[in-house]
Amino acid sequence: MSAPQRSAALILRHSPADLRVFLARRRPQLRQFGGLYAFPGGGCDAVDGVVARRSGGLDADDAERRSALLREVVEELGIDLRAGAPEGGRVALEVRRRLSKDPSLWIDRVDEADLQFLGPAALRLITPDFYGRRFDTAFYLVDLAGRVQPELLGEELDAGEFATAAQWLGRFEAGEILLAPPVVHILSAIEGCPVERWGAALRRVEERAREERLPRISCDPMVRLLPLRTPTLPPARHTNAYLVGREKAYLVDPATPHADEQARLFEALDRAAEEGVRVGGILLTHAHADHVGAVEAVRRRHFWPVMAHAAAAERLRGRIAVDRVLRDGEELDLGAPDTLRCVHTPGHAPGHLCFFQPRLRLLIAGDMVSTLSSILIHPDDGDLDLYEASLQRLIGLRPRVVHPAHGPFDARGERLLVEQLEHRRRRTEQVREALAEGAATIAEITSRVYPELTGAMRGYAASSVRSILASMRRKGWVEGEEECLRLR
Repeated sequence: MSAPQRSAALILRHSPADLRVFLARRRPQLRQFGGLYAFPGGGCDAVDGVVARRSGGLDADDAERRSALLREVVEELGIDLRAGAPEGGRVALEVRRRLSKDPSLWIDRVDEADLQFLGPAALRLITPDFYGRRFDTAFYLVDLAGRVQPELLGEELDAGEFATAAQWLGRFEAGEILLAPPVVHILSAIEGCPVERWGAALRRVEERAREERLPRISCDPMVRLLPLRTPTLPPARHTNAYLVGREKAYLVDPATPHADEQARLFEALDRAAEEGVRVGGILLTHAHADHVGAVEAVRRRHFWPVMAHAAAAERLRGRIAVDRVLRDGEELDLGAPDTLRCVHTPGHAPGHLCFFQPRLRLLIAGDMVSTLSSILIHPDDGDLDLYEASLQRLIGLRPRVVHPAHGPFDARGERLLVEQLEHRRRRTEQVREALAEGAATIAEITSRVYPELTGAMRGYAASSVRSILASMRRKGWVEGEEECLRLR
């Protein structure tokens, strides 16, 4: 697991007497929080290290973050936050574009006094370790205080405005906008809080993040992500359980067999209950072992019924009793006007279900897609043709946010599913090309299509090749046995 990237973000308040804060929406095509509203900021660059080394009066780490923040705000918002900046802090568009292309120009624009002016960080948060890319972010609180209004460059941010914490959270709860998870916690802390208590409220957010063994992760008002360590396939190390709904809710895929992880899950469920969440049952996307490890432990503790598709229930027979069989198209009540629709999506596994929330267009995708890697279609219980047809069906739902079983959510929604379908079709074409070039065995095809993989990962790749060949056989494209294959 790589170390988190050091970064800085700006909580920009309009003024001490005007408690509106500025949020900007990240462009939808961006992989990191694309389509979500967040505090502006960015990661530390090499130039920030140069600036920090010249600043003997500050801690080097803090100085580097302050430099990164001032630089990013110049680029993204067109505001020079330094005291005494000319023209109310306005930065010419040409200067911003040059700086964006050549960050080294920043070195001569900032000195130690500029960094001192920014003041200490209000809080620091670290991305949970189940994310593929993590950040160690210091948040700095600054008042606009008569400076020019933000003017977005448009390269990473495409919308932004000032609003109170209550207004931002109101839009979030109504499903009008998506918020980056740290923003939800910060806005909740300062909502209705007198300005003189903001510092203490923000410090408490940081303390709670350290104390909670399974912190709440949400980018929309309907879904809580609960990543649990499981014996799953690499590069994933966790399987995501989800609590879907607010007052009425369902727990999806309580996955972990590990007692310490189950204890973390129980704590999170207890916190949700204290907030008024009533769980109506346990929903299973499918029967694979890395999705059901805590089912019986949760049922013994809470007596919630277990629900799954009939084909999944059959595969769980003798291990886990399914209390209710779910049908394709069935709607589960989340409290008016919201429902959770069951969508049968075979291909990765028989009886695989996704769960779709129509009003907010949220998709609990199970193992139909991962944001860490591609999904394994194993020939023993998978079917590539069914999987691709299921992806097509999910694309037709036009989801706004996809919540996968492995990896963080993706607010590119439908685009993520399209990319997965295109990836599968490219792999099939690569297998066809390998056969055309003379590869005649599973091992030879795997070596050509997945030349970078070794060890166990090569074995998983060989299973994927077998599934592709099974699909090609059904279409009449290939013939022969596994050790003597050829195109027809």
